[in-house]
Amino acid sequence: MGSNGAELLAGGLKFFGPVTKTIPESEAESRRRRGSMGRPRVLRGAPLPSLLLLLVLARVSLAENFTDMTISSRMAQLVNSGIESPKLKLNRTLPVEVQYLLAERDLVWRDLGGTLQRLVLWDQGYVVTSSNKTREIKVRCDLSMDEVVVSRDEFQELYYCPSTSCVDPVSADSVFRGTICADSQIKQVAKCAVLVSESEANAASVIVETSLIWGEEGNNTDIPVPTVRRHSLESFAITLQPPSISSGNCPQQLALVIPCTTIKPSANVNEWCTPRKTGVVSGLLQDLVDYRAAQAGGADTGTPGMLIAIWVVAATLAVVLCGIGVVYFRYLFRQRNRSSAKRDLIEKSALEHCVLTPEGFFFPTTNDSNGATGSMSSEFSDLEK
Repeated sequence: MGSNGAELLAGGLKFFGPVTKTIPESEAESRRRRGSMGRPRVLRGAPLPSLLLLLVLARVSLAENFTDMTISSRMAQLVNSGIESPKLKLNRTLPVEVQYLLAERDLVWRDLGGTLQRLVLWDQGYVVTSSNKTREIKVRCDLSMDEVVVSRDEFQELYYCPSTSCVDPVSADSVFRGTICADSQIKQVAKCAVLVSESEANAASVIVETSLIWGEEGNNTDIPVPTVRRHSLESFAITLQPPSISSGNCPQQLALVIPCTTIKPSANVNEWCTPRKTGVVSGLLQDLVDYRAAQAGGADTGTPGMLIAIWVVAATLAVVLCGIGVVYFRYLFRQRNRSSAKRDLIEKSALEHCVLTPEGFFFPTTNDSNGATGSMSSEFSDLEK
């Protein structure tokens, strides 16, 4: 397992720390059981952490197989596993070929994950630079981008191109790499060429971005991040990982380095061609289209249910409001009748003599037929008896 694989496994085990249970022991028992290692007994938790741990181990195991896989197959397997590198932020317009490829499937660049973005560029014959610009790559005719790797035998047959041996820290195998080689020699062995402009090809000097021109791959467990870097006036190198810290003449990370020469737009088209497609990108893009369609279909399927729920809530709310309205208007109607009755009573009391008793208003009557005009006091006294 590589260094990054070990870190991933360590990170996974660290994640499971909170779900473990330490069994308490007395100090003497603890010392007797732990000895000099100082490790308490640990009881593993529920099955879920175990499943997650298996997932972490599976991903590490996946990375171990990278050495025997083509570059596009590595990235395709990572995409299928849901492992993505950071998305690219290109400083130039997306190549026309890539735009057309995405437009055919109604996709846009931001729909793609970082690994799939790099794979699409790689398959179309483009590699990004360290400044996030795209460089067009031509290959020997009838080759794909996966077939531009230069073997140890091919490189060591060159003149005055010494190689240095490094020991892979994981497998302990010898891994060779080269830093010194004339541009004329690179032209003989290179299977890829970086397209440069006329002014760039005729420049008196360039900025060198890497000292490596060729390198074998050790036990690599990292996500491929193809990057093209200038090595000399007429040579470039495609690296799969950023430069790592060196220990003497050997870096800690022995990643693949592919040498490329340069060509101008006016170069012989019979020698250099657009890369042959690997055949893995089309299926991945179609999977992405199907996934987006399934998501959209799920959203559409949920819409009628949501509308029905809204209508039910609205209807219920309308019924409740109508009921409250009916009760309120009945209340107002009763209050209006009561106030009208009271008003009539007050008007009647203003026209006729009345007496206010605990039972309400009382109107004493007078006998007008006999002409008697009894005093109100006598009427009141009669009422009180």
